[in-house]
Amino acid sequence: MGWGEAMGAATAEEEQVHARYAVFRRLTPPGGELRGSCAGWGIWQRIKVGVLGVTLLPCRAAIGLVMLSTFTAIAYVCAKVDGMLLGPQGDLVAGPMHRRVLSPAARGFTRVFLFVLGLHHIRVTGREHCRPPRAEGADADARYPAPLLVSNHVSYLDILVHFAVSGYLCPGFLAKDGVRTAPFFGPIGRIIGCQFVARETNDSLGEAASVAAPSAVAAAAAPSASRGGGSGAGTSNTGSTAEMAGRLRWAEGCLAGAASGARKLPSSAVARELPKPLIVFAEGTTTNGRGMLRFRTGAFVAGCRVQPVVLSYPYAHFSPSFESVPFVAHVLAFLCQFHTPCSVTFLPPMDPGNLSPREFADAVQRKMQAVVGGNVYDLNYNDKRGYHRWLRGGPPPSSKQA
Repeated sequence: MGWGEAMGAATAEEEQVHARYAVFRRLTPPGGELRGSCAGWGIWQRIKVGVLGVTLLPCRAAIGLVMLSTFTAIAYVCAKVDGMLLGPQGDLVAGPMHRRVLSPAARGFTRVFLFVLGLHHIRVTGREHCRPPRAEGADADARYPAPLLVSNHVSYLDILVHFAVSGYLCPGFLAKDGVRTAPFFGPIGRIIGCQFVARETNDSLGEAASVAAPSAVAAAAAPSASRGGGSGAGTSNTGSTAEMAGRLRWAEGCLAGAASGARKLPSSAVARELPKPLIVFAEGTTTNGRGMLRFRTGAFVAGCRVQPVVLSYPYAHFSPSFESVPFVAHVLAFLCQFHTPCSVTFLPPMDPGNLSPREFADAVQRKMQAVVGGNVYDLNYNDKRGYHRWLRGGPPPSSKQA
């Protein structure tokens, strides 16, 4: 196929392949797949990007570097103070500094940073579904928030957007274990409460996770004396799917106990036993935002309350979705775009009831698909790589239907 689409009309066979992998297809610029970000742009668009590239881009890069360095310093100080107060459980529990300083700083810094990057306004709906635990003035189902937030994945901006619109606590994310030892992202990930999953068990978002042994999950959630403090946090923020499930079950117990008054959290909600929430991109990779990939079930094994969150970027010229464009070219083109709209929708929390992990994942996805639109594709990251190889002129990817 080579660069057939960019050079001329695509054949019927090529269009069939594009249709099967439509959720990975580059939307803007037209014909720009894996060729850089200027293919298909007109003269005016090229001139505008060129001017912004020598004026706006350097300013954004400089301001972003200063803000990132400042936030990193604040995060380290908060982690040190909470570490002295909480000990080892500080990786999973939000201490006073995390609640009073780090979470507001994360929201403030990332919101300003995104404004500098061109996301001047983030439209948020459903904020009432993201509240701290409370014992009065609410029915039992609304008293405590979900320990797990499940989001669709469109762009490398998604994590920053989640920080900017986060509720009562700065959230952590699911990440590969290799990130834990990375020079910058590893320490920051541990501070905000990321869940690291070893590479050999990185199918934690895959179907194998749905049959995790209940005994393993129960063991991971069991209280551990080594954690101390009476929190019952007998799990860590690194390891297997069972440990992630144990963390989520323990977190839900803490939040439910806080809402019922069993843990007697003060009204200011500055407590040592409130767990850090976790966000999972259950699709396993990014899409172009015009559909969804069928959810992997690892995040749903714990059987805990889930809050669906939908992100969208209703762009006008250049889509921030990270699809089929080289990373450096995509970042440069994005930084040269003056304005990028963004929308975040918090849906009501959902409880699994008697549903299996697979059934619960599908139920959550149906709620999110009603907002996202489009189809649900039974594809994964390997399918995306095959589609990209085909765009580069490689063999046709294996046939899969939406």
